[in-house]
Amino acid sequence: MLSAVFSTLFRFLAFVFLRIIPTRLALPLLPPLYFLHLLTALLFSPPLPSSEKAVAPPPRPNPLAVLLFSLPSPSRLLTCTNIAINTLLLVASADLLVTPFFDAAHDVVFTRLGAVYPDSVKILARYPNQSHFLILYREFNQSLVWKQGPRLHLKHESDWVDTVRLDNLWPSTSYECSLLSFSNPSFI
Repeated sequence: MLSAVFSTLFRFLAFVFLRIIPTRLALPLLPPLYFLHLLTALLFSPPLPSSEKAVAPPPRPNPLAVLLFSLPSPSRLLTCTNIAINTLLLVASADLLVTPFFDAAHDVVFTRLGAVYPDSVKILARYPNQSHFLILYREFNQSLVWKQGPRLHLKHESDWVDTVRLDNLWPSTSYECSLLSFSNPSFI
């Protein structure tokens, strides 16, 4: 039963770490709980049913409950499945921890629409190591002429992110926009 306690604590902490709060406070607890579960599951496994005739055979636990709560089971398959589930949770936690060291995501580039109003829209953009962009827009598939919109002023201090509002749009009209990069802000 000690194995079930360690496994349930490990799974709960891994769930909180992976899905809710990826805090570094869980890091010193996850590996010891995993190894304690592994040790107690291998050392204190329930005995296999003996060949001697007993008065009443012990009730077999529900396999779903065994897998969900890591309850002790005489079935080797269920015990190995519980160990495999916990090993996958440990690997996923290690991946979440180690990935920022290998891929710091310094070069992430994106452009997104923010709030959409009846006559305007907010545009958010991130382009590292670029200083100025001009937003060009036009009605979707209606015009060949691009209209000049606001400028994005991207700075290192704001992690190369800026938000601008594109005004004077017609309600219920589809638009498309593009970014024009220029190195000299006095170009336009």
